[in-house]
Amino acid sequence: MTASRWRYYLASLPTLLRGVRNWPLLPALLLRWPVSAPVLDVRAAGGLRFRVRSFMDAWIIKETCLDRDYERLGAALQPDWTVVDIGAGLGDFTVYAARRCPRGQVYAYEPFPESFALLQENLRLNGLSNVRAYPQAVGGAAAGALSLYTTGAAVQHRTAGAAAGPAVV
Repeated sequence: MTASRWRYYLASLPTLLRGVRNWPLLPALLLRWPVSAPVLDVRAAGGLRFRVRSFMDAWIIKETCLDRDYERLGAALQPDWTVVDIGAGLGDFTVYAARRCPRGQVYAYEPFPESFALLQENLRLNGLSNVRAYPQAVGGAAAGALSLYTTGAAVQHRTAGAAAGPAVV
C-alpha cells in the first residue's frame, strides 16, 4: 500500500470517530469479531442508521454520508430531485439521497440478493417512504437475463467478462 493511501486512511479516522455515534463498534468490525447484527448510527443528514456486515460497509458509509463524495465530486442534491441509484449495494447512497431529497423520489437497483436484503433493512431502519427499490440490474439496451459474477465481498461484483466465482442469475 502506498504512503498516500495510508495518509488517507489515517486522516479518515477522526471523521469516522466524529461521524459515528456508536464508534466503539468500529474496532470490532475491523478485527472481524463476531458482532450480532451491527447497526451503525451516523451523524449525517439528520441521523442515519445502517445495518452493516463489515468494516468495509462502515467505510463506504463514511465516504458517502460523511465525506459526501457523490456531492463533492458532482452536484449538491436538491430537495425535490429524482435520483436513480444503480448498483445500490447496502443502500448507503439511496438512504442518504432519500433523506436529502424529501420531496423527491429515489429509485434503487441492486441485483445481488444479500446486498438487496441489506438495502431493504436500511430503508426500514430509516423509515423512508420516498424510495422504490428493485432487485434487478441495469444494463445496456437489450433486455434479458445476465449472470452476476461475485469476486468475494458482496460489494465486489460485475455482470460482464469472465470471472471466477459463483454466478447469481
